[in-house]
Amino acid sequence: MRYLRQFAVFLVLLVICGFLLYTSYTDIESKTIAQVNNEQLVHAGQAAAGIESFFDTYNNSLSFLAGNNHIITLDPDGRDLMRDFFNSHTGEISSITRVDEKGIISYTYPVETSTATDISSQSHVWQLMSTHSVVISDVFTSVQGFRTIAFHMPVFENGTFRGSIAILIPFDALARENLGTIRILDSGYAWTISQNGIVLYSPYPEQVGKSVFEVFNSSPTVLAIAQEAMKGSQGISAYTVRGDILRNLSSQKFQAIYMPVKIGKTSWSIIISTPENEILGTIQGFRNNLIIISAILIISLLFFIYYLARARGIVKEEEIRRKAEDALRESEEFNRGLVENLPDIIAIYDSQGIVRFANRAALNIMGSSVSKVIGEPILSFVADYQRSYVEQKMKARLSGVQSAPYEMDIVTGRGEIITSILQAVPIRYKEEPVVLVLMTNITERKQAEQKLLEAHRDLEKKVAERTWQLSEANLHLQELDRLKSLFIASMSHELRTPLNSIIGFTGIMVKGLAGEINPEQKKQLGMVQDSARHLLALINDVIDISKIEADKIEAGVSTFNLSDVIRDVKNTYDPSAKERGLVLNIEIPGPVTVTSDDRRIKQIIMNLVSNAIKFTDEGNVDLTVEQRGFVVQVRVSDTGIGIGKEDLEQLFRPFSRIAVPGRLVEGTGLGLYLSKKLARFLGGDITAESEPHKGSVFTFSFPVTYEEQENL
Repeated sequence: MRYLRQFAVFLVLLVICGFLLYTSYTDIESKTIAQVNNEQLVHAGQAAAGIESFFDTYNNSLSFLAGNNHIITLDPDGRDLMRDFFNSHTGEISSITRVDEKGIISYTYPVETSTATDISSQSHVWQLMSTHSVVISDVFTSVQGFRTIAFHMPVFENGTFRGSIAILIPFDALARENLGTIRILDSGYAWTISQNGIVLYSPYPEQVGKSVFEVFNSSPTVLAIAQEAMKGSQGISAYTVRGDILRNLSSQKFQAIYMPVKIGKTSWSIIISTPENEILGTIQGFRNNLIIISAILIISLLFFIYYLARARGIVKEEEIRRKAEDALRESEEFNRGLVENLPDIIAIYDSQGIVRFANRAALNIMGSSVSKVIGEPILSFVADYQRSYVEQKMKARLSGVQSAPYEMDIVTGRGEIITSILQAVPIRYKEEPVVLVLMTNITERKQAEQKLLEAHRDLEKKVAERTWQLSEANLHLQELDRLKSLFIASMSHELRTPLNSIIGFTGIMVKGLAGEINPEQKKQLGMVQDSARHLLALINDVIDISKIEADKIEAGVSTFNLSDVIRDVKNTYDPSAKERGLVLNIEIPGPVTVTSDDRRIKQIIMNLVSNAIKFTDEGNVDLTVEQRGFVVQVRVSDTGIGIGKEDLEQLFRPFSRIAVPGRLVEGTGLGLYLSKKLARFLGGDITAESEPHKGSVFTFSFPVTYEEQENL
């Protein structure tokens, strides 16, 4: 049972070490792949820029030719100019052609026998004749059997379309120039597809001219990349090409990027692919080092188990002991060779704290030669302020106490301080107990952590300052809200009482109950009464708004017929509409039973109708009602002056009045603000649509049955 426990501990340590090494390798692997993909993006960007620059150059040249009078009239000088242009661009273009407005070749070079040929049926010529604009065709196969691109520049004479000056560009030469030289590692290459999925260029000639869906029909991952590329997208992906038994090819995974090339109204996609096994071959040395480290760890653990077994009497015979020592000697020599090449510091110190062994990394960092490291106290390489702490750790470890890895500052041979993670394990070295230490440099990581900590502290300070400012502002706002409520309460009592008296007494005087008055006096008293009622309504609006914002408004819920409310509104505003020469129409589908606050609903509708009449000079105001399930919509539309889009956002703001040129701005700007607040109090809303000089439509929506709202 004792040996089984030891073996279990060995397996656990082995699994932990293997996991740490595996994660390190996978991290390096992903970074290597990312680096290759970035290189592929650079190559693709250079190729795309080269192709686009090629077409930009010829766009300028053809634009110049298209404006030349000799080219427009195609006189002998014009033909000479075309031949000179072709000769100066030999290798980049295969022909130059003057096509008239009917799609007939007026002149072409170098194959002049094609002159007078009707090519209007060709898609790129037909597109030119339809659009009278620059046309760059897709890749197609010419009569001579080579793949080419047609580039048409329209020709105009005094604004009249006269055909085009066109060139044929050999696609294969263009592709080889910009794509053929692309090589990533040993086998990475570029290939190109059209926006229709046709392979335009590939190092494998048998793929050229075929649909990518035909070439890679057995590789769904390739087709997925192709579909994204055909959309004109750019990205990084991976795909797998299945093997071919007949060609003795195995399945292979590729890392790929795809990038669009925009040329006129057409586009291609450049795809650069590199075999993943070739990419990962570049880090094979790192992988081998990991294997070596794993071997060292396994061997070290084996040593530990071996000595335990020996202490318990497993090795009893002298001959077996000598053989075991010879095995140990060979292992030490092998381990030394491995340890010397590790980048981390590996050292051994004895029970007195004297360094007995140091690898090359330790010599390079802690000193410049063996004599300056071997035989020296290991504490002499520790920073002064940490020596006492490290010495306690050393004593505990030598006494058999296990300790977790910890940070330690090392003084280098150049007098610099570096921070490392120290891991130590007690072992036997040359028949005596010693400690094996592994130190990994984490100086850069610590510096980064310190900067992050400082930034975090700075942010906390700013947050605290801002929180205090917001707290102060909130207290100030609470005081302002209290003063506002006090003012409104005072205004409610101090203003509404005398206004009601004014309205009442002027009513008595108008009716003649206080004595006879003449017509002019009656008219003036009526104006006073109207103004007092307007002021009282304004005060009531302000008080209502205050109650809503203070969440103290209550709904007077009852069940009523909305049609009766609509008719009351019409009866109220019909005289006002007729005075302005307007027609007030109502459209009610029939009885509409509503359970809500009838006074508030009527208040909102009256406000909307009043505004519509106020801002309509001629035409009509329509008031319609429609029930949609559990929601009622009341729509008020007019043929008035309308509202601009830039002013719509201000409609429902308090004290907002929209200026209209040539019209006196009336009101206080509280009506629509209060109406929207009341609509939301009832569980509904108000929306507005308008167009200047054509009228406006205001839609008031609310539920058939009122439900109390939590937040307004």
